[in-house]
Amino acid sequence: MPKQLKNPHDKFFRETWSRKEVVEDFIDHYLPESIAGHLDKSTLKIEKDTFIDKDLTDHFSDIIYSLQLTNKTPCQLYLLFDHKSYPDIFARLQLLRYMTQNWDQQLKAGKIKKTLPLVIPVIIYHGKDDWRYEFEFHDLFGKEVPEEIKPYIPGFRHVMCDLTHLPDDEIRGRLIIKVAFLLLKSIFSPDFEQRLPGILGLFNDMLDTRTGLEYLHTVLRYLGSAAEVDRDKLSAVVHKALLQTGDSIMVTAAEQWRQEGRQEGRQEGRQEGELRILLNLLQIKFSPVSDSLIKKVENANSEELIHWSERILSANTIDDVFIEE
Repeated sequence: MPKQLKNPHDKFFRETWSRKEVVEDFIDHYLPESIAGHLDKSTLKIEKDTFIDKDLTDHFSDIIYSLQLTNKTPCQLYLLFDHKSYPDIFARLQLLRYMTQNWDQQLKAGKIKKTLPLVIPVIIYHGKDDWRYEFEFHDLFGKEVPEEIKPYIPGFRHVMCDLTHLPDDEIRGRLIIKVAFLLLKSIFSPDFEQRLPGILGLFNDMLDTRTGLEYLHTVLRYLGSAAEVDRDKLSAVVHKALLQTGDSIMVTAAEQWRQEGRQEGRQEGRQEGELRILLNLLQIKFSPVSDSLIKKVENANSEELIHWSERILSANTIDDVFIEE
């Protein structure tokens, strides 16, 4: 049951880590050998049901895989991948909430008999600021806890893959994970425009495959929504980088991306105008308008904005505008 993620970094992360080959590469090159050596990759399987309830959907861009141990122990193990684009001291609490939700759901479904399934949580971080927090859960309780009390504190740690301090020449694996990690690492960098052509150039070795073409479009969508660069300047950089490859497919992708960018820009302009008109009408007829309703309007799509605007003339109360039919 996939969630609608408004954060473009989360969306890109989910689209990338939903590829089994990316997780296989991650296990081989980025998990500690002390963990990876116990994992049977041949049993790797993405879990469609993530056990995350709706109260947690704002916290997680989660991807969950299950697999078995190499020693054939009859124990299900889960790899939980969570993505962060900013330092979060309570990420460990969110991970613990996931694990308890997972176990609780499996208990209710009758999938657990005597032992709980293992969960290894992994955070992939690429924010502007350094990750300055510990990886152990018990550190959230401070340093002054008496030794006699410590045994009663839940204890686990998470794996941290900090892309901000990972040198480019240590980014390994197949081209998809290289592109993903280089892009996530560079997206907030001051020299992003200079780094981007080299990243896009990696697609030269992938364009003869359907996977390469699909992922190129995933990357271009991510650039259009996440890059902190002026839209026109970004369009020029991407267009030039793709044209420089000389590949006809890349040239076609460049032209398509530029046209889509123009269309999205026009659409965003129209929707912004519709939003302002609706808010002005609401303020004139029903002032004051609550913050919750303003937020509802700001999160609406173009069709909803037009529908609500048409209702204002005949509405006696503000609730009449938003009533569900």
